[in-house]
Amino acid sequence: MLPLKRAFPAELIMIARQKEQKSEIKAPEHLVSLSSGNETLDGKFELFSDNSMEAQAILTNQAAENVLRLHEYTGGCCNLKITLDGKAFVAVNSDRDLFEPGKRIEEIEQQIMKEIRYVADIIDLLHSMFASH
Repeated sequence: MLPLKRAFPAELIMIARQKEQKSEIKAPEHLVSLSSGNETLDGKFELFSDNSMEAQAILTNQAAENVLRLHEYTGGCCNLKITLDGKAFVAVNSDRDLFEPGKRIEEIEQQIMKEIRYVADIIDLLHSMFASH
């Protein structure tokens, strides 16, 4: 969870579409499926919101570009949730192994530092995503 220090006019959930995904993702009960108007974004994410008009206002061109950068950076495996109270939740399943048998402590430390940079880059992308709000 990342506080964005601002409230949003709608709750917005973006779930990455998987290539092997055969059926449509179901909307959470209180949310409706929507289109962002950005063909690339809609092709990569299923979008849900409690207020589709306000959600589209959140997804400015700059925000959509940054969501797509985040999608690319994470290998297409990130899901986002933006809350009314200005918090962003990001779920990333990168399938990256941190601890492997037989690694020296120095190798593990290097891997931990790479993971910290990976998470810091995701946070930077999130901050830039909604800088105009």
